[in-house]
Formats: sequence, structure tokens, C-alpha cells
Amino acid sequence: ETRTVRLSDNVDPTISVPAGAKVVEAQVYTESELHAAILDGVTAQDNSGSIASITIVPGSSTVQPTVPNAVDQTYQATIVATDINGRSSTRTRFVKIVDTVPPTFTVDPLPPLTLEPLDSASGNAFTEAQLLQGLDAVATDVTGTPSLSVAALLDASQSSTPGTYSVTITATD
Repeated sequence: ETRTVRLSDNVDPTISVPAGAKVVEAQVYTESELHAAILDGVTAQDNSGSIASITIVPGSSTVQPTVPNAVDQTYQATIVATDINGRSSTRTRFVKIVDTVPPTFTVDPLPPLTLEPLDSASGNAFTEAQLLQGLDAVATDVTGTPSLSVAALLDASQSSTPGTYSVTITATD
């Protein structure tokens, strides 16, 4: 006599998520690149011996690495592992956005900025805004618009005396 024995899988897979928050650089990602970064280091095991997929539950990820003010914030994503029999389990992974890339800026290099000297009797000096506008300085950063500042502003004496002066521009995000 022959009997058929049917084995059923009633055990969900287990997911291993590395300890601590996953650190993700603030930048522009495609959805698949972001998911790959979040899933980096995540593993799953199952009694069947085969995991069909490890993915992020659609709509569960609040990670937005290019949104201004997202830097140094912690977000979460729900990860799901599914075995070949359709059984699944989920785990949450925390993701911290960091920005280690400084902003960039451009200054129109030519011709040099030429300003008419101010009236020395007024005691006025060129403002930071006047210098930045005159230099056509533009800054960009992946996490928003950085601020520009001019070090060593021209004082009232320099602003009224013809000559060549150097200024240092700094972009800060």
C-alpha cells in the first residue's frame, strides 16, 4: 500500500537586520538604489532553504534622503522576507541620513568684479550681498540651498580706495 505524505510549510522565514541604524548618504537616488542601500547587510533564512525575496514593503519607507532638513534625521523602512511557499515575516530597519559632501559653488571668474569706489565721506562699505551679487556666486547642495558668506569684507576705507582686493567666499549647508 502506498500513502502520500504532504508536508506543509508553517514556519515563517527569519530576517536578520544589522544592529544600529543604517547610515545613508544624502544624495539623489533612484528608488531601486535607495532600496539596495537600505537592504544592504539584511539576510533571511527559512526552514525550506529558499528565500524567494527580501524587499521593502511598498509605502512603508519614510526615507527621503534629498529633502532639505532630512540630514541627521532617522527614518524607518519595513522589510519583508518571503519564502518559496509564500510565507513571510517583516522587520523594521532604521535609516539615518547623513551629509558628508560639502556644497559646491561657482563664481563668475571673468572679468574680475569691478566696483566704483564709494564716497569716503559716507563711511559706508560694500555689503556681503553686493559682493555676492557682483561675483555671480551661486551655491548648490543635495540637501537644499546652502548659504554663502564672504570673509574679509571690504571695510569703509577699502570700499572708497581704488585697488585690487581679495575676498574669500564660503558655502555652508
